[in-house]
Amino acid sequence: MMSRRLIPFVASAIAGFALAAAFAPASAQDQKRHALSLLGEPKYPADYKHFAWVNPDAPKGGRVRQYADGTFDSLNQWPVQGQAAAGLGLLYEQLFASSIDEASTEYAHLAAWASYPVDYSSVTFELRAEARFHDGKPVTP
Repeated sequence: MMSRRLIPFVASAIAGFALAAAFAPASAQDQKRHALSLLGEPKYPADYKHFAWVNPDAPKGGRVRQYADGTFDSLNQWPVQGQAAAGLGLLYEQLFASSIDEASTEYAHLAAWASYPVDYSSVTFELRAEARFHDGKPVTP
């Protein structure tokens, strides 16, 4: 049973949450965001073509060799048992990609946008129509 001293605090907390929900902007829940940032506004607009540090005219082809300390016994990125090989994350595209010139900001990559409610209780993504697997099949939920 709740103590009589706690009743005013609980009632005021419930009223505060109700007021916050009532006065929250309706567009905040439905706003489709091309980027998610914990620190202010994203640097790049929704129609950006590439990050500022990327050279779109860079020569294509070649070979990349990377060093990794340690060993592995699985080529599964998330093995139930064992140790995954280093660098497996470079093989997979992500819903959002980070930019090295911004802290705590992610830009839509496989996703076209993300939307979330004011209380951050969920998130909705829309996949880009042009997102494809290596064999040309579309990426689907």
